[in-house]
Parts: sequence; structure tokens; C-alpha cells
Amino acid sequence: MSTRKLILVLAAYFPDSYGGAERQAHILASALGQRGVDVTLVAPTIDAKAPLREDTEFGRIIRKRVSSYPNLGGRNMLSFGLWSRWFQKTFTKETWHDTPIYVFHARLHAFGPYLSARNNGAKLFIKLGGGGEASEFAALEAKKFWYGQKIRDLLLKNTSGFVANSGAIANELAERGVDGNRIYEFPNGVELPDLKQWDTLLEQRNGHRFIYAGRLIPDKQIDVLYQATANLVAAGKNIQLTLLGTGSEKDRLEPLSVETGHETAFRFPGFVT
Repeated sequence: MSTRKLILVLAAYFPDSYGGAERQAHILASALGQRGVDVTLVAPTIDAKAPLREDTEFGRIIRKRVSSYPNLGGRNMLSFGLWSRWFQKTFTKETWHDTPIYVFHARLHAFGPYLSARNNGAKLFIKLGGGGEASEFAALEAKKFWYGQKIRDLLLKNTSGFVANSGAIANELAERGVDGNRIYEFPNGVELPDLKQWDTLLEQRNGHRFIYAGRLIPDKQIDVLYQATANLVAAGKNIQLTLLGTGSEKDRLEPLSVETGHETAFRFPGFVT
């Protein structure tokens, strides 16, 4: 039986970036590696010291060094072109025939993987990172020249399946004409400790402070977390919720906490590093 393989693609990866997408990619790659899948994680890098190849427990990381990130477009179109051509030439039919390609986010960096999947007779999957005001298709449409809309159309038409981590993203895909059988809706994965360790941690927990870190936008449904906290405070619970990040929901909820007399229950530090 041949080894199952997967090409996992990101717009950036550690050490260039290590946010939500990068963390999710690592979780997915590690989980698949433990199940016998050989994973090749691919990303551009602008870090002069980043290794172009690393062997890992799930397979390997391959980086393409560029002068700027390919998904930026505009004055960075040379990097986009070099990345796309490199990807197509590196992941060819001879070695990667029928190997599925899984791309994090429908941005310009997904064009090279699209070309390889088409040439290799492989399935292309794209995990979307946001919907609404954070829609990646809206970002492609906002590109100044024609290429953004062209790549948007190619991805919408030819992607084998879209992974949506929320109902809002799934609904947006449906509104854009994507068939339901190409939409896979399930939440992001998390790494859990050993069950015995988990029980011990729960027994030791005695705090009443909670922290959310991320973009404060409607798509993240921050209002549900905010309202749950407000309800608990109204019921006499002594808890505090800290919302780290910026966005339109910060602008809306921070003054609301003052107006409703809950300012001591919420903290809005903004962007932190």
C-alpha cells in the first residue's frame, strides 16, 4: 500500500508568522502525521535565515525564499509570479500525481497550488480564514487590476472543496454559487492534553478571568461571548473577560460595557505583542 500524501500550503509560516492559520496548519499536519499521512508543508519566506527545508515529525517543511509575500500583489507582483511558477515546477505530476493540495486561505498565493492541482490531476481544497468584512474573495476583488477577480473566479470554479469553520462562511460560499457538496463546514481543531492531565487541571482551576485573543469583528461572534459574560455578571458571578485585539466589535462593545455599568467586567487592551 502506497503512503498517503498531502501538500499543505500557507501564505506564510514560522518564523515569518505564527498566527491562527499557522497554528491550525501545524495541528492538522501533526494529526495527519500521527495517522500515517506524509505531509509536505509549503510556504514562502522573506526571512534570510529561514531554512528552505526542514524534516519534521509529520514529514517536511519546504520554503521558497522571496523578496515579498506573494499574496500582497500590486508592486509585489514579481514575487507572486516567481512563487506561482516555482510551485508549479516543484510539485509536478511525475512525483506528486494525484496528491491532494490543501491551501490555507483563498488569496493570491493559492494560484500556484491551483496550477499544480490542475496539471497533476489532483484535488484542491481551500480553507477559508474569514467571511463578511474579512472575506478573502472580497480581498481579491479589491485588487486594483484584473488579476484579483480572475483568480477569484478560478478558485470558486475549480476548487474541489472549501473548508468553512463557521456557518457564516458556509453561507457566503453558497451565496457565491458554490454547490453544497463542495462546502465542508467544521470548526477549527485544538490540541488537547492527556485526559488524566486534563482532569488534574480542571481540579486545580480556581480563576475567574478569561481571555480572548484575535480579531474583534462580527464574523468571530464576539457578541455571544460578551453577552454570556454580561449575563453571568448580572447573576452575581465575579468574573472578568479580557478581549485582546482590534476591530469594529471593540469599537462597539467597549462603550457598551460602560453604558451598561459592566466596565469592571471587561477589559479591551487593543493590539498587544
